[in-house]
Amino acid sequence: MIVIASVETTSSTTPTAPVPPTESIHSFNQIIDLPKWWASLDIHTIVVSVIHASIWLLVSSIVLIVLCRILVPIFHKHMAQPAAALLIKLIKLTGWSIIVVETFALLGFDIITLLGAASIIGVAVGFASQTSLSNIISGLFLVGERQINIGDIIEIEGVRGTVDAINLMAVQLRLPDNTMVRIPNELIIKNPVSNATRFETRRCDISISVDYDSDLDTVLSVVNKILKEHPLCLDSPAPSILFDGFQDSGIGFIIGAWCQCDDYVQLRLDLAKQIKKEFDQVGISIPYPIVSVDARNGSIPITSKNESQSDSPVKS
Repeated sequence: MIVIASVETTSSTTPTAPVPPTESIHSFNQIIDLPKWWASLDIHTIVVSVIHASIWLLVSSIVLIVLCRILVPIFHKHMAQPAAALLIKLIKLTGWSIIVVETFALLGFDIITLLGAASIIGVAVGFASQTSLSNIISGLFLVGERQINIGDIIEIEGVRGTVDAINLMAVQLRLPDNTMVRIPNELIIKNPVSNATRFETRRCDISISVDYDSDLDTVLSVVNKILKEHPLCLDSPAPSILFDGFQDSGIGFIIGAWCQCDDYVQLRLDLAKQIKKEFDQVGISIPYPIVSVDARNGSIPITSKNESQSDSPVKS
């Protein structure tokens, strides 16, 4: 007797083990190139990296600020103020760049990739901002030449004021009415600039005119006396009086008196007041424009005021 035993087979589907999240995120990380600590999902590693980066950011920032404060008086002692200010700005910019790059490195970012992207962005920005780069290079030339310093009185393109700041991009001028004008560094490099306070002494020029009936010897004697007795006038270089031509209403002279740059405004006012006072005392008149009309052969009809009023129509 043949016994056929039927074996009941039960097809049981073995449950597939879940895919570790690390593997799926690892493939996603390969696509977008995220840092390693994002792919690992290790909370402990994330916390440690963030704490480490925060400590580095805090300590390095304090060190950079303290270092700049120490270097400021040293630079101001051994170099010009604009050069010292510009060098401090460069040190700060370099220091903060290093701090930021190292912070990203501690967080797990690929520094080479970041620097490559930054260089590409820098090239694109450089082509788009050629004027800005030109101003920066011009600013370096201004600081290196030391022809313009903070506090100087300069004039460029008809704008005259006191230099308040020399920055990487532009120079700030304070006008006499206390308004600020920003002049790009490139404009200063390409155009003539007049610096009235570049040297310690300055000549104060005053133009005067005397009547044709005046005695010129008396005029010169009075002016020389004023220049000699004024305390702000320097003996060396000696003051000068130059003939400025026969003008329409009188004889012109240019008085040149040397003084310290800080005394220029006061000396100019004092000389004008003293010359007018001394001329009045000795009877020297300062002419004003006079127009003489010569009527020949009746070419220009001249009527008196009364005649013109009588000829005018009377309105009722």
